[in-house]
Amino acid sequence: KKRSSSLDKALEIKPDYYEGWDTQSILLVDLGKYEEAIICCKKSLKIKPDNYKAWKLQGFVLRILRKYKEAIASLDKALEIYREIGLRKDEADTLKQLAEAHQALGEVEVARQYCQQALALATELGIPLAQSARLCY
Repeated sequence: KKRSSSLDKALEIKPDYYEGWDTQSILLVDLGKYEEAIICCKKSLKIKPDNYKAWKLQGFVLRILRKYKEAIASLDKALEIYREIGLRKDEADTLKQLAEAHQALGEVEVARQYCQQALALATELGIPLAQSARLCY
């Protein structure tokens, strides 16, 4: 609560502090306030449209809210940015989230393709396979 209050004050003083909106989003997710978290993600993205953390978090929250098509759009944007800047570990996790979102929509073949990409990248990066293999089954 105290951290959130301090962050609220900081964002009042400097509303263009996109990292603050990212942190606020995470705090709101932890509190189960998903719609409010989405609002903070959108504020962050308005300030910094290439903020991959906000795109990924927004996709994660939209999946929780079962808004899978919107989640996929956000996660696709995060994936595009990760690939541009070379954040491969985050790319693997985003591929996993995309697989899960497509699976939820019943798009099994698309989900399988993302899953295979995630597993291949996890193997290449040395991410434990037991951790990443769960997403395919």
